[in-house]
Amino acid sequence: MTSFDPALLLREYGDEGLVRDLAELLVTTVPSQVENVRTAVAAHDSAAVRAAAHKLRGSLASFGLTGAVDAARQLETVAAGGDLSQADALSGQLIADALALCESAKAWLASGPSLS
Repeated sequence: MTSFDPALLLREYGDEGLVRDLAELLVTTVPSQVENVRTAVAAHDSAAVRAAAHKLRGSLASFGLTGAVDAARQLETVAAGGDLSQADALSGQLIADALALCESAKAWLASGPSLS
């Protein structure tokens, strides 16, 4: 799943205001985190890749994106080992999933979200 699921978050947290806050936080923070991953991978900077993937993984963990979270974890692991040969593939899917989640959250917020 790469779409924002407010019902999942409402079941998890039980607070409509918090779900809206999470959506807004996602929309405002994930694009720059994605750019940090892209930049680090392009620069072949293992330390920066590891840090950027870790931060993005933390931002995505609450949204049910197990594939993206796993890709971020793998990206962190390979970067920690200094081997970035898989970084393009891992970051590609991670970035696509993160941006899809972000766009669906943005659309949900724009539609005047109601969880009731």
